[in-house]
Amino acid sequence: SDALSFSTADAADLMGLTDRGQISEGYIADLLIVSGNPVEDISVVANQKNHRRVIKNGALV
Repeated sequence: SDALSFSTADAADLMGLTDRGQISEGYIADLLIVSGNPVEDISVVANQKNHRRVIKNGALV
């Protein structure tokens, strides 16, 4: 979960992006939906075979 937090909320905080990094009301809705559990194995995010859906600005891409 540390790797996932670092690549989401922590990364947004470090870059001063106050409207990203969380799934919360008022935040930019950019999401990557993957097969597998990135909390248990962050490498599932890097493998494009695991990518199922991309949501950019709240819209399915």
